[in-house]
Amino acid sequence: MKNLNDLFDKLELKKGNGLYITSENEWRKKCNFPSRVKRLINHKLKPDAFFVFDNKPLLLFYDSPKEISRIHKALWNFNESPIVFFVFNHKVDVYNGFNYIRTNSLLEVIPSRNYIDDFNYFNLVTGKTWKKFQNVIGDNTRVDFHLLRSIETAHEILTTKHNLSSSMSNTLIGKVIFVRYLIDRKIKIGYKEEKYWTNNDFCDLLESREDSILFFRYLEDKFNGDMFKFGLNEEHLIKQEALNTIIRLLNEDILDKNQTSMFQLFDFSIIPIEFISNVYETFIGKEDQEEDGAYYTPLFLVDYILNETVDDYLIRSNDYNCKVLDPACGSGIFLVETLRKIIEKYKDLHPDLMEDSEEFKEGLRNIAKNNIFGIDKNLSAIQVAIFSIQLTLLDYQEPSSIETFKLPSLLKSNFFHSDFFNLSDEYNYSFDKIVFNFIIGNPPWKRGKSENSNFYISYVKERHSKEKRQGRRILPAISNSEIAQAFLLRVSDFKVENRVVFIVTSKVMYNTKGDIFRKYFLENNVIHRILELAPVRHQIFNKSHDPAIAPPAILFFKPSYGNSKNVNEIEHITIMPSRLFYLFQIFTISSYDFKYISQNKLIEYDWLWKVLVYGNFNDFNFIKRLKEEFSNIGEEISDVSRYRKGQGVTIGGKDKNNANHLIGMPFIKTSKNSLKPYWVNINKNNKWELNEIHRPRNPDLFTAPMLLIKKGISSNFNLVSAVNQENAVFTDSLTSVKPIKLNLLTNLYTMTAILNSKLASYLALQTFSSIGIEREQVHDEKWELPFKENNEISQKVISLQEKLAHFDNNEDFIINSENLSTHNAIIHNIKEIEELIHSLFNISRIEKLLIDYSTTVIIPIIKNHLLHERLLNPVGIDSSTIKEYCLEFINEFSPLLETENQKFQIDVLHSSKIIGMYFKVVPKNKFEEIITYKKLDDTSLYLNITKLSTKKITERLFIQKAVRGFEKDFFYIFKPNEKRLWHPAISLIDINDFKDSILKFGRRNYEAK
Repeated sequence: MKNLNDLFDKLELKKGNGLYITSENEWRKKCNFPSRVKRLINHKLKPDAFFVFDNKPLLLFYDSPKEISRIHKALWNFNESPIVFFVFNHKVDVYNGFNYIRTNSLLEVIPSRNYIDDFNYFNLVTGKTWKKFQNVIGDNTRVDFHLLRSIETAHEILTTKHNLSSSMSNTLIGKVIFVRYLIDRKIKIGYKEEKYWTNNDFCDLLESREDSILFFRYLEDKFNGDMFKFGLNEEHLIKQEALNTIIRLLNEDILDKNQTSMFQLFDFSIIPIEFISNVYETFIGKEDQEEDGAYYTPLFLVDYILNETVDDYLIRSNDYNCKVLDPACGSGIFLVETLRKIIEKYKDLHPDLMEDSEEFKEGLRNIAKNNIFGIDKNLSAIQVAIFSIQLTLLDYQEPSSIETFKLPSLLKSNFFHSDFFNLSDEYNYSFDKIVFNFIIGNPPWKRGKSENSNFYISYVKERHSKEKRQGRRILPAISNSEIAQAFLLRVSDFKVENRVVFIVTSKVMYNTKGDIFRKYFLENNVIHRILELAPVRHQIFNKSHDPAIAPPAILFFKPSYGNSKNVNEIEHITIMPSRLFYLFQIFTISSYDFKYISQNKLIEYDWLWKVLVYGNFNDFNFIKRLKEEFSNIGEEISDVSRYRKGQGVTIGGKDKNNANHLIGMPFIKTSKNSLKPYWVNINKNNKWELNEIHRPRNPDLFTAPMLLIKKGISSNFNLVSAVNQENAVFTDSLTSVKPIKLNLLTNLYTMTAILNSKLASYLALQTFSSIGIEREQVHDEKWELPFKENNEISQKVISLQEKLAHFDNNEDFIINSENLSTHNAIIHNIKEIEELIHSLFNISRIEKLLIDYSTTVIIPIIKNHLLHERLLNPVGIDSSTIKEYCLEFINEFSPLLETENQKFQIDVLHSSKIIGMYFKVVPKNKFEEIITYKKLDDTSLYLNITKLSTKKITERLFIQKAVRGFEKDFFYIFKPNEKRLWHPAISLIDINDFKDSILKFGRRNYEAK
């Protein structure tokens, strides 16, 4: 290996596919990195080159650098690049940028036998590299993980052993971080004598309580008292024992039996601002988080939102000012990154302004004062936010300038410790005069009333009354006291010029009781974009206390302020799970996950909100047809003279009621798998014993026969129901439907067939509020499943339940049955029922494809089933999958394009990484076969794509998963060779896209998506 260029050639990395040379200015314009990343690459890390994928510097390259130990430590603190290459004397070493080995002061060596194959271009962009090393490049070795653990431990010791309040502990740790920032930035500190301090100097000072207090006062006076100031009469509570804990934190000492501090390894001039957000999560503590519903905001979401708002605005503007309000600012992470972007714009507009000049310093102070505004009801959060803003201002000055820099006062002018719904607080008067360019934030997601809910509940009630008096047709309301909904209402009280962008809980859009709120919101706002992140919620909030109930979505909208919305089109994007997202939060957004929908359609069809997450226009048409052509189960059982329905008993609750009439009845314990599809197992030894419970329910619900429906679903999103022929008691995890007359019993068997069907799984994914969003449970949407009486289906179900009844207590009876003939009969019986349901609801061939795609592709991927990786595997050139995909195109375009002398033909180009198809019409005398196949290596096939387009298509192909377009004599599509992308249901979307483009734009104007 002679040099880096030789290495780039072997890895197939080129300037056109993501490689940048640091000494060249091109990357500063083309790489849309956050400004903090640009500054660190430019001034601190200084790699010779780097490889970028989806705006992430995944690989860094160094050619014979000096100061090896310093670079390795800096790279770990950088926390952005997982792979680092060093070339020394024709030798290549590969390191893990996320793991620092303190014993040898170097990054961990990547265990690669053949780095050329492991890190070549195609393995990087297709994810093969990251699959191989996903256990090496983990979270628990990264700098933010260790920093958070150190501070959490110190915070706990200060509060539990040294009796400091949480607020005082926060303040003390905040002061310590600030001092370490000054030390790491090499800023002279003039306490007693002016000099460059070291970590040891600081520890020596902390050995004297008196000196420590005087030193902290000195810093407050020198910089500004806004930042982590002790309250009145608090300083005397800090004892020397507490300061000794800080000394142990700063040194590599043992904090407790399970934690050794790594503070000496941290470089606070490099560590990303994200650590402050994680520290904030620690600062407010679990109790406050559970009470307020406050979740930390991951940095990649901050970057995404600001790229789409502040970045875009500043690029188009001739001014550097951009006024941004975060009404639930927390640690201020949105505002910090906004400030960086504004300062960068200011510098671009004033290239000759020296950073050590008084004019530049005053400019920095004015930028913060005029543009950055935040509200939060947690005092610690406000302190952290101001601290973060002030550190950011210091970041833009040289150490010598910082020594004489006065930070701006921001408390009670820009930042307010208050409740966003307190209409009498002083911020209302201050902000009433401001027209904000953007209102951005991550409001709390708390649901249900609490002692902290008075302000927002009162606000919604007062607004409702006010608009009712005004004669408004649709009135504001929120469901389940959900505070995120209240935030979405409240922002219209402020003047916003461009956009409001909030991270909210996805439940806002799907909650069954939230339809009134949604209608009001749609009528009074213009929605521009929805980014749905519920399918990847576990990867986003993997550090939150309860990630299972944290489904996030990002709403881009603007209050209409009473103006007509006319016809507005909403862009809806769903982020699906992928290895690149799991490891690096790279959005691998398939083009099929982009949808565009008229806002009026959402007003007309409230259930369409959920269809947009996992479906498309074909699914909408299918579901709409079912709703229009058939009644549903709920309508069938709504007549109380024919049916009773209700949940089982509720045991827990404040009040107790008599349940003596249930004593001794068989008890179905659903936790013991007593109910499965078509199968009820009543253990005679389980008897009801409680004589007092919260809700005993109507006794009729427990008398046979009854249809039982489980609240939970299987891992395949299968609903679970069966007809029970014995009296039994059960809890509210089951719902019972009881016929009044026995002649209605056949309907129960038909209902259970529908509930257990793949059609029901499909409709659950597409329309049920919590399925694929949060806790997978079946609510009242089950009554919306289509229904039609059918005696043949009923008889098939009766036969099936009789067969299954032989397998009492065998939880896996269908898989492990020893009676092979009965087993085969059961499988055959289930298939017959599925086919009869398809006939019952006139399900077409295309609709069957939609059901199959949802149940065999989408559900396994979002549930991370053990076999879901197969869907990401390549398909062979002779695969039936490819042929079935092509046949859909043939059926659609052959009748349209073929003539007496011309034939429609599809040429398939196939490699292990990519599949391409050329759709063309050829003269009959040159016609070979309707589908031709040609196998190529990856590089050759990639070159075929580059010839088709002058645009950069690398990332579109491997992130958006498809490149489509027109040439003079053919149209084409290229996609990664992943089985899931070539399902025939996907061909329906591709076909419609081509047809729409031909109709709307013609071939000349069609551009690859």
